[in-house]
Amino acid sequence: LLLCAMSYGDASLNREENVETVRTADRFRDKGVVGVDLAGYEGMCPVADFAYVFREADKYGLARTVHAGDSMGPQSVRDALSFGTKRIGHGHRSSDDPALVKKLIEEGITLEVCPTSNIQCQTQPSYEAHPLKRLFDAGVRVTVNTDNMVLSNIDLDHEYDICIEKMGLSRNDLIRMNIYSAEAAFMAADKRD
Repeated sequence: LLLCAMSYGDASLNREENVETVRTADRFRDKGVVGVDLAGYEGMCPVADFAYVFREADKYGLARTVHAGDSMGPQSVRDALSFGTKRIGHGHRSSDDPALVKKLIEEGITLEVCPTSNIQCQTQPSYEAHPLKRLFDAGVRVTVNTDNMVLSNIDLDHEYDICIEKMGLSRNDLIRMNIYSAEAAFMAADKRD
């Protein structure tokens, strides 16, 4: 499990709750909690304003993910990387910055891309125009995810079908992406293998 700190707007609004979320993650490490996430609508408040969440996570050596590069551009991904994350929730807007794409490849950063969510939230105009395949073909470690299955009314099989039918990906591409997912999992290597 990842425990999620939330971005609701001004970063100070729920600061106490976000810090408590990180501390709770540490307390439950031996009960299946493997790290923390910063989730929410990044367009309401810059990702950089939540550095305090990751300074707290650093105290406990917690793994982390950050939702970035979805409703905001590549700078939000750069901000997330400054927190020491190796996984970015969404991240598809990284494709707007060739230097950032190169950095993602060189550092082995995994992007947790959610195509249907991106279309529904209008952060990409269509499945066909979505940069998932371009990022994959460039060598970025992208994965396919559902984001919020309840709100989107989808499952992972739906996303796989969309990737093949509308986004130009092959079954083997999806297998490679699943391997990327396993390699990026926050768990012991023997369990990942």
